[in-house]
Amino acid sequence: MMSATTAEIIDNELHRRGKVRKWLVDTAGINRSSFEKAMSGQRPFPAAMLARISDTLAIALPSFGQDVPAVAPEALGAYSRAGVRWLEGCYMAMRYSPQAGDMILIHDIRIAWDDLLGCLAHYHRDHPDGAVYQRGEVSVPLRSGHIFLVINKFGQHEMTTLMPPTGDAMLYGIVSGLFRDRALHVPGCSAIVLAPYDATDRQSMPPFGVIAPDHVAYQRFVRLLADAESHLVMLPHR
Repeated sequence: MMSATTAEIIDNELHRRGKVRKWLVDTAGINRSSFEKAMSGQRPFPAAMLARISDTLAIALPSFGQDVPAVAPEALGAYSRAGVRWLEGCYMAMRYSPQAGDMILIHDIRIAWDDLLGCLAHYHRDHPDGAVYQRGEVSVPLRSGHIFLVINKFGQHEMTTLMPPTGDAMLYGIVSGLFRDRALHVPGCSAIVLAPYDATDRQSMPPFGVIAPDHVAYQRFVRLLADAESHLVMLPHR
């Protein structure tokens, strides 16, 4: 079976978002003539153009005409693309602020198939229209049923461990890594909740950024994080 080419992947992603090629050209800051020639197959995509398109659409792109793998590496669970399609989408990720414990941080995480790596990937942004500032691979081992969002940036790791989704599609878990404490980075962990949302529905877009106790939705987020914490087990120490 033939796999999607880079041009097809771009067009499909634009269609999914309800956008046109002109929007991509303007937003990514690329040359329209060169872009259209690459899309029509008259010339290959320049590496710089692919990088800008990838960051704008928050997806990884294969070289023109390259086959797209349909099964993730064994180290990530050897899951098929079709088998994890239910996990793809946009999520509102919430956790407490490491600097101010009563503040809640909410940012955007998008999970989508990465055509270069041949696995699910997760992309982090401050808000849905912002630039991707962090990305990593998704591990879904079939034996445990849990989901792992793994980030390895220059050897520095961060991992989010998520339980299987609840009936309302919420993902509860814990994120561990280095957290900023004043001028230092120290090891830490925090409960986290991923709540799916419809990125095409601008009328019901969830809030993003720092949520203070006086925010109208603050207590709802507190309850969700309390639910996440209730699923965590803190091992006793001597």
